[in-house]
Amino acid sequence: MALVAERAEETPAPPPPGPKGDGIGDMQEIILSCNKDGMEALRNGQDKAAFEQFKYAEAMLLANNMDGDITALLAVTCNNLGCYYKKTGKFHGALSYFRRALKMENELNTDEVTLAGTHLNLCAVLSKLEKHTKAFQHALCALELMSKVVSNSDTGVSTEDYTVLAIAYHNVGMEREFLGQWDQAATAFQNGFQVAKRLLGENHPLSLTLQRNCEEVLKKSRVAKAKLNKKKSSGEPEELSLPPVPGGGAGVGRAAWPA
Repeated sequence: MALVAERAEETPAPPPPGPKGDGIGDMQEIILSCNKDGMEALRNGQDKAAFEQFKYAEAMLLANNMDGDITALLAVTCNNLGCYYKKTGKFHGALSYFRRALKMENELNTDEVTLAGTHLNLCAVLSKLEKHTKAFQHALCALELMSKVVSNSDTGVSTEDYTVLAIAYHNVGMEREFLGQWDQAATAFQNGFQVAKRLLGENHPLSLTLQRNCEEVLKKSRVAKAKLNKKKSSGEPEELSLPPVPGGGAGVGRAAWPA
């Protein structure tokens, strides 16, 4: 079964608290309801219905000049529209909405877990567009955010947060692999595997994926080093590194965390 090299993160951001009264609270409830119903439709494969719900929420936000700040509601809506475009393969549209969401989330000082989720979505989309250096940067941001959540928690870390941490390690590993950084990719996969194994169990799909990816990237590293050593010992000149062919489909057949 073919697996997709991207993070499956299509959970709407937590709804922000809003003022009640004068119709503002009612409008916020309608917008949040549209987002909730849209995500449910998206999970059930009802893409058109999901799109209509999200676009209706977006139109309401842009058309109505609320007395309160609409930024938090708009960030939720943009994030979910990004999920819609990502799922339907419209990656440039997804990139635009996720970038808008991330900008607003930063302005709002949104919690680290939500920010990490948006960074991972951006990583997935940029990876699909074969922009692996930028994808790696977003994966690394997500990893740093989730590492901070885990290290700074006084009340214990949820299994969900540890899962996001493991996925962040996975995406860092995937992007390092795309960039040819085999050993660093293996380290990221191994660290993610240790997190997933401890919290989710050895037989969880994420644990198995991270373990398998670690083993496979180590094989690539050994093969690359053996070839290099052979050339050095035989005195052969090193080959020039040519740029990749556009649309080359790197990583075909690799195990990855399913969307």
